[in-house]
Amino acid sequence: MSTISRFPARRSMVALCSIALGLSLVGCAATPAEPEPQQVETPVSYPVPDGCPSTGEMGLAFIDDPDFFEVIDASLLDSELTIALPAGGCGFARIDRANTDPGKAARTILVWYFNIGEPGKITRNQLVNWSRDAGGVPMVSTFGDVETTDESGLDFDLPIEFSGWTGATVAQKSGYLLTEDTIPEFTQGSTGTIIFTLDADRVAALVAASGNGDGSIDPTTALAQGLTASGRVELSVTDSEGYTFDAELSVKLDPYVSEIENSIPGEFDAVTRSNLSATITNTTGGRVARSPWFSVIAIYPDGSEFCTALGDLSDDAENETYCQVPLGVFYPVDLDVGGSQEVTSGLDAFTGGTDIRVSRLSEAGSSLATLNSPLSIYVRFGDTTRTSVNFEANKGCVARQSGASIVVPLNGWPDPLCG
Repeated sequence: MSTISRFPARRSMVALCSIALGLSLVGCAATPAEPEPQQVETPVSYPVPDGCPSTGEMGLAFIDDPDFFEVIDASLLDSELTIALPAGGCGFARIDRANTDPGKAARTILVWYFNIGEPGKITRNQLVNWSRDAGGVPMVSTFGDVETTDESGLDFDLPIEFSGWTGATVAQKSGYLLTEDTIPEFTQGSTGTIIFTLDADRVAALVAASGNGDGSIDPTTALAQGLTASGRVELSVTDSEGYTFDAELSVKLDPYVSEIENSIPGEFDAVTRSNLSATITNTTGGRVARSPWFSVIAIYPDGSEFCTALGDLSDDAENETYCQVPLGVFYPVDLDVGGSQEVTSGLDAFTGGTDIRVSRLSEAGSSLATLNSPLSIYVRFGDTTRTSVNFEANKGCVARQSGASIVVPLNGWPDPLCG
């Protein structure tokens, strides 16, 4: 644990000339006072803590109100944003709500990074680079009628896409802090703040899921709590002709909601939206290559109402059978020698649009709750028309649906197919 030395505020020292009655000003000026001894100040040292301040401490430091914030685990916020937050942040949600441009109640999230640059902490340059990767541009501040653009290279405005709302910023120079003496062990060094807005109901769910603040939410219950289910996976693949690829895939899935507008009485459509992205790299030595076809599926207990038309999926031994709901597909792309490309998922192969829709479900049943409780989410690849696997991968297992393919669960998700 490192320690920072912090000096208290310096006191100005003024030498006074006492003017006795009957002495002239000239005489006083000609007789300077003896200089006071130089005072040597002892630095105050605080160990640099690993955790975060309490909500009460942050509220007092920020606005002198211990009830101003609720804690929100920063690691849970990644599912709501276009780019994951830097590690090591301390997340806080303002208690108050505001009506914003989209016409919905919102809450402001502040993620602080304390003691920047200390061992084990984020550096200024890392936070700057992250801000640029998130689409940040130099912050514009308005004072009255005057607009000022940040020239320090430390403060940024983030695009609306970052959280889906306006007003997101990253501040290191301007700081957004704090009565320093309230939590001096945190504020003794440099600080940075990422500020953004989220839907108030989603924030309430995230706060409830934060629990003890370690981010250990069960991913299979996220949808049922009103949260975005998310995950990622990294894998290496060899196709049937010996071409090799590395793939990094990211999945976000919003909770299913009921839609009845175009349904007959007694039925509803379950609708959600997925956000899938991937980076595919050609690792085949000296050769151009065409990447494999990947799909993403959620699996559910066999016999669920919504699975009858979608086809069963079993483990390789065909001992256990599950039903599947497709979430999207990554189409093949041509890659140069050693080339890498970001690939966006297409939903049209499965859904005919941008939403995932499971239609004609009974309002008397429990299909909506079941859809929001997937057993797992997998990435799937290989030629499903073949009875034997013609791909290899560094993880996952064989699954069968008329033909054989390879399935790989998202990191941290259960793996009933591979066991």
